[in-house]
Amino acid sequence: MSYFLSDPFAEYGTLDMEVEPEELIRHKDGLDTSMQVWQTSAEDSFVDGTAPPRRPLMRIKEVSSKRDGPRWVHRLMSEGFVNSADKIESNRIRRPEEGFDEGPLTVLTMRPQNYLQGVSHPLYPSLVITDLEGEDVNAHGHIWRMQCACRGIYLPKAVKRRYSTNGKEIRAATAFAIAGLAGSEPQNWVTPLQRIQMTERFLMNGMPPTHLIGQQLVGVEIPTDTPTINSSAVDTLSTTGRRWNFPFAWTVINVTAERLLAGRLEHDVTVQYAYLPVSEPGGQQA
Repeated sequence: MSYFLSDPFAEYGTLDMEVEPEELIRHKDGLDTSMQVWQTSAEDSFVDGTAPPRRPLMRIKEVSSKRDGPRWVHRLMSEGFVNSADKIESNRIRRPEEGFDEGPLTVLTMRPQNYLQGVSHPLYPSLVITDLEGEDVNAHGHIWRMQCACRGIYLPKAVKRRYSTNGKEIRAATAFAIAGLAGSEPQNWVTPLQRIQMTERFLMNGMPPTHLIGQQLVGVEIPTDTPTINSSAVDTLSTTGRRWNFPFAWTVINVTAERLLAGRLEHDVTVQYAYLPVSEPGGQQA
């Protein structure tokens, strides 16, 4: 009695051939995949990490091989690109109320060297790459997943304004009485120092306005829609021991700015204004 692994057969010509049509799946935002079935004369005809037949931009991820008489039948599962164009895996836009806009981006590419700090976002040129991380996803640096943090000015946004006071007091240098105040006697009255402050935060293409610090604001430099500022009775009645301010009215007392990247003009700017009267009671601060 004899036993056979399969029915007797005869082989003619080459043993190396594709025995089933390729199954190809193209993904819009991911790696393309290929399933191929090949017959060869050797067990090790296909190796993980190498390109499958006819797909030079793919790499074999899995090989399943089965002996069939003098032949081997191999099922190849491969991943990669059908063509060399980059693929965007994920793309988001974040627009916070303050500060630079952000555009996190993940790209599959065969050219990771094209993604560098300062390079524009492929869809939103006003955003640029500020931080990035690369991951080799397809054997020996063939295809990379580049995770890019992009920042910049996606669209103009409203100025963010805040108001505050300095919380200081001042004592008049000369004693005097306040008319209409019952039992008023001359005193060195203490009053809040009339200093209201305002900050504005905004994005701009250009250099921050440091030239306005300590200058008398005129024309469009003067902020609009500002709160009402009242003088106290002590300020009104104190005619001696006064000090005189210049610049006065609204003036810039501080500017801070964050530059997006070296060599670029996008800035996240905060300007601090203060309102100074022309004159105010002098003397010592209480």
